This record gives sequence, structure tokens and C-alpha cells, in this order.
Amino acid sequence: MKILHVIPYFQPEYGYEEYFHAVEQYQLGHDVYVATSKYYNPIIKNGKRIEIKTDPSKEKINVIRLPSLEIPRCCQNVLFGLNKLIRKLKPDLLYVHGPDNTSSFQVLLAQLQLKLPCKYVIDVHSDGADLADVKNQSLINRFKRGYKYLIGKLQMRKADKIIFFAQDEKNIFIKSYHLDANKTIAVPMGVSTIRFVFNEVDRIGVREHYNIKCDEFVGIISGRITRGKKHDELIRAIGTINKSIRLLVVGDINSEYKLYLQKVASMIGLSKEALIFVGEIKNCDLSKFFCAADVGFWVSNYSVGILEAYACSLPVILCREATGYYPALDESLIVLNGCFSDAVKRADTLRQDRVLLSNLRKKAREIAESHSYTKMATSILSII
Repeated sequence: MKILHVIPYFQPEYGYEEYFHAVEQYQLGHDVYVATSKYYNPIIKNGKRIEIKTDPSKEKINVIRLPSLEIPRCCQNVLFGLNKLIRKLKPDLLYVHGPDNTSSFQVLLAQLQLKLPCKYVIDVHSDGADLADVKNQSLINRFKRGYKYLIGKLQMRKADKIIFFAQDEKNIFIKSYHLDANKTIAVPMGVSTIRFVFNEVDRIGVREHYNIKCDEFVGIISGRITRGKKHDELIRAIGTINKSIRLLVVGDINSEYKLYLQKVASMIGLSKEALIFVGEIKNCDLSKFFCAADVGFWVSNYSVGILEAYACSLPVILCREATGYYPALDESLIVLNGCFSDAVKRADTLRQDRVLLSNLRKKAREIAESHSYTKMATSILSII
């Protein structure tokens, strides 16, 4: 089967579902193409428009990077030459990422114009947050939401199948967009169990590099480190409950916020060594840091990083909202959103009970293996 993925931005070094999903389809024997921008998403590059320099021979799939026009302050863009590319490739399956993307809307227009006899599938990259109450939003944000809602509704009405990664997410969209439930599918998010796996050598190497003793208990946070995730409250909780817990901070963080977190740590009596700022790293290196840690914290947000941590046999303490998308290892590891004090208390319990910690490590890997991208890709293709 010839499959064409269309997505505004495609950045393999950052991981993300769209990359691993496309690779798994290739591994299953399909002819896979990705149409996307030749630029990085400006949001993850501090607003800068940076062209991606990639050696095509290193990618297992056919990535076609098109000139694009970025729409400021959002993940929207227009892909030039997309219509011509679709006409040339004549795919059997058009797999569109995000129903509310302008580039996805271009696919709908091309499909209507070219009238290709192919399946049209939409993969929803959202947790329904855009459907929340907007009473206090600015006029610009209300316009953006209205625009995304309109093009999303038009596309989902025309789609043959709509893929969601959680049942709750599916229910939200069915109600908000008045969708035909028969063409909606909920499939659990996947994880690369090959890239993410526990490695004792990596654990020792990272700990030696950052001067972490073998018996020290280490937590980890990863992703974009921003004020909205309230990591300062996590640091305060560590300072109150157990100052011996160290914290790996892995991800992009601006200098101002980094200084603020260091100041918070100093004010509550944590040592300079308590916080270990790693900075932004490639997705292929992330597993090393999950291996080095003893517990992960996803208390005020959630992401596929939870499954990636599980794949590295790392227990995770997560917020209640996350359990709609990612399974918890144990009820005791679920806390209310933003309740960092409870999260650190439960982490401290794991520190004291190494048998429990060992058992949770085994369970984490088992869950990851049941959520592999291979199983996800196979399941989706069998349904559509």
C-alpha cells in the first residue's frame, strides 16, 4: 500500500508519534511518504525560521520537504506544491495529522479537486483542550479557535476514519463536532520499545557524568521546561519532604526560568547539586536519562514521555488527567493535577521501599511492550 502522511512539521530528532508511526508502517512492508515543511516548527526554535538539513539516505521513509509559509504564533502553515505532489504520488491512503491544521485542509481541497480513489484518514493530535471554555480568551485566540473548529469539522465530515488515542478524547470530539461515531476509532498511543529500553551502562554513564552517587535517589522531568508546568512547586515539595532527592531537568529551558528555579532551590535550602540541568537533547539520547533516574514526574502535564519512561523501566507518578491517555502503574502513583507535595511523598515511599520500586520497574516495561508502535500501527491499518 502506498501511504502519504501529511503534517505541518516533521522532526525525527524530537521523536513524536508521526515519525515512529510512519517508520512502523514502512517496517510492515508499505511504501511510505511524508509531505511536510522544510523548516522546523518555529515554536520549538524560539520563533526562528530554521531550515532542516537532513540527509535523506538516513531516513527509512520518503520524506518530501516542501517550501512553506508559517502562520505566526501557532503550529499552522501552508505547504506549497502539496496538490501537485498528491496528484503525482496517487496514494492508496492519505493519512493526515491534525484535523485543525491548514496543511490538512489543503489535503481536503486537493481530495475534492482530484477525486482520488483513496482512503482519507485523520489522526487527531489533541487532548480536547481547544474545546474548553473561552470566556476569558482574547479576540485573537477566539478567532483562532473558531478557524480551527471550522476547518476541523469540514475535514472530519469528509474523512473515512478518524483516529484518536484515548476513548475520552474520542467522546469529546464526537460530542463537540457531532461526528458519526462509527467512523471514529480509539487506539492507545504507542512507544518505541527498541529505542527506549533500560541499559545499565547508560545508567552508570549518566550518573558518573553528573556526579550522582549510585545510592542517590533521582527524579526526572523532561520536555519543554516552562513556567506553566509549575516545576518550581515540585522543587519546593522536594525541599520540604526530602532534600536528598535530586532532580534531572531534561529539556529546553530559557535562561530566565532556569535562574528562577535555581533561586527557588537555594531559598528552600537545597544544595547546588540538587538540580541537574541537562538542557535540550535529541530523542535518541533521552532513554539514557530515563535509565539514570529512579522516578519520573508528570504531575501538571502529560505526554508520550510517560510511555517512553515506562519502556526504560522507569516508574512514573502522574496526574489523574493523564490516566485517560496513559495507564498508571499503580493507583498509589496517581495524584491530583498539580499536587506536587503528594507526588514527592509517593516518590519518597519508593525511595524507602526498593522491593516495590523493583516490581514497578518490571511492570513499567510490561506496559510499554503492550503499547509498542508496531502493535499500534498494525491495529490501525487492520481497521482502516
